[in-house]
Amino acid sequence: MRSNELVIRLAEASDSSALISLIERYWEFEQIEGFNPARTTNLLADLFHAPHRGQIWLAQDGGLRVGYLIAAYLFTRGLRFYEQHGFDSLSGYRLLNKSLRP
Repeated sequence: MRSNELVIRLAEASDSSALISLIERYWEFEQIEGFNPARTTNLLADLFHAPHRGQIWLAQDGGLRVGYLIAAYLFTRGLRFYEQHGFDSLSGYRLLNKSLRP
């Protein structure tokens, strides 16, 4: 149930379990295969210990964690990297559209 008290804050290492759950739900929604909780936990830990590489924000509605944003500084080999990892330009749009449906 929503409380209309949406708060967005920087995530902390203690939020890792909640983040893993939210990330896994995103992969399921986007039908991305191969989610690996252990690998994702390690990647989050690396980012929490090296904030110069990026930041993680967590959205909470009351006490319920309802969303996240990960912004990481990285170099890629172009669009092919994103395609191989299941990202496309419509992912965010589809997720937002689904969340706005009653």
